[in-house]
Amino acid sequence: MKRNVYLLGYIPFISVLLFAMAFSLYFYHFVKEKIIYLGLYEGLSAYISATHLNVALFVCILIVVMMVLALLKLFAEFLLRLSLLFFSKDSTGLFFIHSQTGAIFYLFGGVFSIFLSAWLAPILVLFVLSTLCFFVYILYKLEDSVSISGIIGIIFFQVFVWVAIGSSLYITVIQMINYGLKKFLDII
Repeated sequence: MKRNVYLLGYIPFISVLLFAMAFSLYFYHFVKEKIIYLGLYEGLSAYISATHLNVALFVCILIVVMMVLALLKLFAEFLLRLSLLFFSKDSTGLFFIHSQTGAIFYLFGGVFSIFLSAWLAPILVLFVLSTLCFFVYILYKLEDSVSISGIIGIIFFQVFVWVAIGSSLYITVIQMINYGLKKFLDII
């Protein structure tokens, strides 16, 4: 029986959708609890039925989370290709055809994350664990077309870029919080 080569092309989308649903379910309950606590839920339900309000809230959160995860996937793929440009000896591009099976780690992580959507920490752990499994799988697949120094270069490149991005986001968020607190305290 001949296998369709495009079958694996849907796995990244399904994985993003599953992880997005898990994160969205958690954030939906979190935001709904805060809206009820602030007393906004009753006011909003006067204009929109509770069902429509819940669906609209979930869909809005799902769209935002899907955009964030899709951006992360796009950026991760770009960084992988850029690191392969610098460190790989493969000139045919066959590596990407064979590496698409690594997306199955994200698919399994996404399926398990749906069952753990009541807690944020296990979803994050599953996402990081799926990413690490995918990265180790990619490094294993690369052993034929990349030297040991190239693999070390890819690892350091990926770690450096992701740490730099995470640090800048962290610093930006902290500065925004400090600026907001300063303005709030100036008002009081």
